[in-house]
Amino acid sequence: MSLHLTSVCVYWLGLYWFVSTPFVVFAQSDFTLNGSASILNDNCYRLTSFQQTNDVGSIWSDYTVDLRNALDFQFAVNFGCSKAVGEGVAFVLHTHQHGRAALGCGNGAMGFANRAGCATGAIMPSLAIELDVRYNAADKDIYRPHLTLVKNGNLSEPMTAVIPMLEGGKSVLDCEYHHVRITWLPSKQELCVYIDGNLRLAYTGDLSNEVFGGSSDIYYGFTASSSSQAAGQMVCVQGMIEEVDAQLQRKLSFEQSVGIYTNPQREKLTVDIRLPDDDYLQVQLFDISGRVIYEIPAHLVRQNQYHFNLPGLPSGVYYISVTNGTERVSKRIVHIASMRA
Repeated sequence: MSLHLTSVCVYWLGLYWFVSTPFVVFAQSDFTLNGSASILNDNCYRLTSFQQTNDVGSIWSDYTVDLRNALDFQFAVNFGCSKAVGEGVAFVLHTHQHGRAALGCGNGAMGFANRAGCATGAIMPSLAIELDVRYNAADKDIYRPHLTLVKNGNLSEPMTAVIPMLEGGKSVLDCEYHHVRITWLPSKQELCVYIDGNLRLAYTGDLSNEVFGGSSDIYYGFTASSSSQAAGQMVCVQGMIEEVDAQLQRKLSFEQSVGIYTNPQREKLTVDIRLPDDDYLQVQLFDISGRVIYEIPAHLVRQNQYHFNLPGLPSGVYYISVTNGTERVSKRIVHIASMRA
């Protein structure tokens, strides 16, 4: 897991969606509304009102998304005009049992987290991109409008450092809509957040396993809350793209086409190749120091079996590697030399 700003996100922003691969586009998804949320027009929603204090609202798309696919969310957020109010808006992915009825606590919990005395509790499992406009001493906030990632509504332990929402710490409480783009590329396991066209956050990690217990079918939407002063906070959903990640598909296909099997009793190692097309493969056996013990140089193959006989090698840990130069399958082997057929 890491927080970094890299060229990978910039490359995707500029070029990725022009790759000719199958895709599904939901330009305008219908949303289920909860709490204080209301519809402004076809694709814009008011999450908290200008008149009512202590609002808390959520909207959830009628479509779920699959984290095995590349995702691109684009929306605009208006946080209101007054620097004296809050709390903010969150973009949330979740698999909570309440599904499209999920709604967390208000005030500083921003509709997805938990607060003492709140009966609903946090929305979890969840990943929230917190767009926070109010300082809360109980959380790891900064005084300027800020951004971070939060797992399972745990505001006191954010997944990334809390950073200003805009470059230079400029305020977003300016009555204007601010454009937000969130991208997820599973082959790189990278989540990127852009605000007003600038890359503000990049996070690398296995979201499906780290956050959602291996699940990849995920609800997505928005939550928001206000506190003792009313705050009109609005979001306009501009589009969502869900597309097959061609690089991930190639990796999975290669892994499924290469089988590595051990027979400790016979001290034998078998590599079984079943590729859909001819490809140049290299097969290598390494010892624990990285020294090559056996090698089959790169050659053209589609289907074949290769056998490595291990008698004569000392006991220890070895690694078998099969690669086509782009994708790689490897396996750790524990060899016990005393075993004989």
